[in-house]
Amino acid sequence: MDNLKMISIIVPIYNVEKYLDKCLESIVNQTYKNMEIILVNNGSTDNSLTIAKSWQYQDNRIKVFSIDNKGVSYARNYGIKVSNGNYIAFVDSDDWIDRDMYETLMNGIVEYDADIAQCSYYINSKNKQVLIKKGKENLLLNNTEGVINVLTADIFFPAIWNKLYKKKIITENFKKLNIAEDRLFNIEVFKNAKSSIYIDECKYHYYQRNDSVIHQKFSEKNLDVLKSYQIISSIIKKEYPLFLDLALKNEIIECFVQLGSICLEKKVNNFINEKNYILDRLNDLYKTGIKNKTLGIHYRLLLIVYCISSSLFIFFLRCLFMIRMGK
Repeated sequence: MDNLKMISIIVPIYNVEKYLDKCLESIVNQTYKNMEIILVNNGSTDNSLTIAKSWQYQDNRIKVFSIDNKGVSYARNYGIKVSNGNYIAFVDSDDWIDRDMYETLMNGIVEYDADIAQCSYYINSKNKQVLIKKGKENLLLNNTEGVINVLTADIFFPAIWNKLYKKKIITENFKKLNIAEDRLFNIEVFKNAKSSIYIDECKYHYYQRNDSVIHQKFSEKNLDVLKSYQIISSIIKKEYPLFLDLALKNEIIECFVQLGSICLEKKVNNFINEKNYILDRLNDLYKTGIKNKTLGIHYRLLLIVYCISSSLFIFFLRCLFMIRMGK
């Protein structure tokens, strides 16, 4: 085992006392042993820190750090900063992984001489488990193919928790976003990677909580998703201009999603500034969006309605979202 590369597994922790034991048990029992487990307590107010320290006493590969609550991006950046491994992995503290996940991913990196390995995953909730598989076989992607698939999610989901990264390709920190930081981080690392391997096996269990950040009602933090897409568009425009339409497509759809979420709020007037921010961005995008062939015809029709009347556009969007939500 001495000749194997060390993996630094970074686990940000914030008020997850109900889930942390299951998460850490799945990590310490990995068949791949050469790893350090970095637990970053992000200002928890429950018993999460106590649980983390109890695991530290049992396994000397575990290191516990406590920081002020500055968000998950800061916690992940901190974990990268203190890591000693040649490889970096991330696990969300309410999720769990199969025993051979990192052995499988490391074998993929070695076999295909790749900088990133990734696998499929399950979405778990209290009552069910759903298998999420994009591919039908192992796929080796070059630099450009990897970046495109971060944009399209055709082959793999652009999360960070189902992946193993060579540390040397991580040259950018997570941006200071409350949500949607994964896709932006992956754009940065995939453009630095010579290749990546998608492994057609499900090894990660994503636990879908109703109280998690991404399943809460609209708030100002939701704009972080749109802001991340704006940054991605600027990167693609500069370095992969042929695929700019794909990046702008994501931006336009996200504008629709966030406006629809605002429309469903009972106190819409509480989000006037956020609504205006999104409408201003749509104003910048609609001319190219109407011509964007990667954008579905129904989205382009919505943009035409927006050109005619922003008020009529908001009315249509509200109706569409109410139908979709069954309201």
